[in-house]
Amino acid sequence: MTTSNNKINKFDLELNNIFLPEFTFIDLPDAIPGGILPHGGKEIIFDEQAITPLLPLNPILLDYFTPEELIKLVQFQPINNSEEPKIRLVFDLLASDLQYVNSSSNSCFVKDYVIKEENALSKKKMLFVKYLS
Repeated sequence: MTTSNNKINKFDLELNNIFLPEFTFIDLPDAIPGGILPHGGKEIIFDEQAITPLLPLNPILLDYFTPEELIKLVQFQPINNSEEPKIRLVFDLLASDLQYVNSSSNSCFVKDYVIKEENALSKKKMLFVKYLS
């Protein structure tokens, strides 16, 4: 896998600069038709309803990876053994080309998020823009 955008030669990957602080979602299943979402895994369920996750990744990663490349590196894992609903996001660089990334020996980053009602985009109006090339 090669990066499509080589603006910066090195990006120091650390847990605090890969993930965003909150997990945001749309409280509808498949709410982004044609959207790029991680493959595999189980549906993410919140309040007995399937939801559409929004990737809580730092946008700076788009300087190093295309959206298609990022999706191959990301996996959601529902966490069912806790009292509050949680989701685990795994960002795994093992399959990527690390020539533009300095990850200081750590190639797999994991963050657990609590799924919170206040982070749902259900009551907000959304605009979907389709880019035509």
